[in-house]
Amino acid sequence: MPLEDSPSPPNNVIEFDSLGFILGVNDSLENLQNRWQSNTKFNQYIQSQFDTKGQFDIFDLSYKPCMRLNDTELAQCQKPISDLYCCQTPWVPAFFCNKGLSFIFGGMAIGFKDDDGIIQTDAEFSFFQLRSSFKHKEKFLMYTKTEIIAHESCHIARMALDSHKYEELLAYNISSSKFRRWWGSSIRKPTDVLLFFCGILLCLLSQVADIIYSPNLIISILGKTPFILLLIFFIIRNYKLHQQYQKAHQQLQKDFGKKTHAVLFRLTDNEIDKLSYLPWTEVSKHISEIRLEVINTFKTEETIDEQ
Repeated sequence: MPLEDSPSPPNNVIEFDSLGFILGVNDSLENLQNRWQSNTKFNQYIQSQFDTKGQFDIFDLSYKPCMRLNDTELAQCQKPISDLYCCQTPWVPAFFCNKGLSFIFGGMAIGFKDDDGIIQTDAEFSFFQLRSSFKHKEKFLMYTKTEIIAHESCHIARMALDSHKYEELLAYNISSSKFRRWWGSSIRKPTDVLLFFCGILLCLLSQVADIIYSPNLIISILGKTPFILLLIFFIIRNYKLHQQYQKAHQQLQKDFGKKTHAVLFRLTDNEIDKLSYLPWTEVSKHISEIRLEVINTFKTEETIDEQ
């Protein structure tokens, strides 16, 4: 249900959590209520812009009401995150627009802080931007509308945890592609993308040099070696990442069963790292009561009966 149709906030942390307001390490119920109110204002601000100006303007982007993804379709697109992680982010608006999107990207989540106090001073907001072709079809190149929204919803839901190491692994877990589920987490941050394309550029330059000049083994090796070493580094790092995640998953599976992924989704990088070599009973000692209240709702019936 969209926020503008729900003036009353959720009653407790469990309800907030199911709507993608996941608790940060030091968060309280009051923090969640403030985030809810901020995003309610954001949705109301968008609607007021539609009513008064006929469009919503932000940065150098403009969206008309017809460019907004309807709530029913938005909910359908979030089914993968709901199924695996037991939450959704129905309060994040989505728009169809190609402006600012690279030709190879199907969409993105845009986050910003309201420093000028146009909506609410210092509050943080997010919205989705999807390629215009998604308005009439589900797929663009290798991407689907559902996967893009579910993927970006993972990032938005986990924002308060301020974690980065497992971010892409958790987001790509919802992918229907085995290839993306495994290799998607190879690239973790913008610098990784930059290094990857620099490596490709060096390879291309060495190839051009071979064509223009006579083939030179040294130039060829110097051009390709950095890229090959970078790929090896990405592969090893990604392998270790998945290994740590699987170990953490095994530690939790007895207590949480099929909901284990949902629990890991609500943990920080440091907590997941510790779970790869420590039992849950030890790691949970350092997690706040309010976060444990949410996490314990995912325990299996067998574990609850034992207690």
